[in-house]
Amino acid sequence: MASSRLLPLFGLLCIVLCFATAHAQAKPTKAQIKAELQNMANNITKNFPQYAKYAKDINKYIGLALNSKYDFTALSDATLLLPSDTEAQALAKKVPATSSNIPKIYNITAYHIIRKKYTVPALTVLKKSQPLGTQLNQAIYKVSVQNGNTVSFAKTPNAPPAAWTTIKIVRLYAGPYFIAHGVDKVLIPTNTRV
Repeated sequence: MASSRLLPLFGLLCIVLCFATAHAQAKPTKAQIKAELQNMANNITKNFPQYAKYAKDINKYIGLALNSKYDFTALSDATLLLPSDTEAQALAKKVPATSSNIPKIYNITAYHIIRKKYTVPALTVLKKSQPLGTQLNQAIYKVSVQNGNTVSFAKTPNAPPAAWTTIKIVRLYAGPYFIAHGVDKVLIPTNTRV
């Protein structure tokens, strides 16, 4: 008798859990991602002025880089690596925002979007030669950690030290959909000349 009373409760519990799981896994809308990008830019402008210009322009860079066809919802559960304004300005001089440079801007921007959320400590404890998938579908590989926020990356898992890019990483923003870290160098993907 008691078990027959438990069956409806068990069924209700299953429905609630299924709904909660489906709701948690639902992708955010383009509007939600754009709103979070704006919130991120406002937070960074207030707290990390050395990254403010790039953070403010991130919508423009992503839109231009992907020729306005970018699926902003791909930013959910991602890590954005935002170069400092100094580095971004130096890159803009080498690769001005012209129609002929759109493929380069696409490659560089997409190479700075890792398809998983990583905190700074999570990046530093990854195994050596751990691939980090990017929106460019070209991985970057963690090869070394000098201290808690200085990490060396390479384009291939077994690259010699001369081919490593050592960058300082600063946590800038953690929101519901993505994490953003400031980096003091621009990562250039394979087959992209600047």
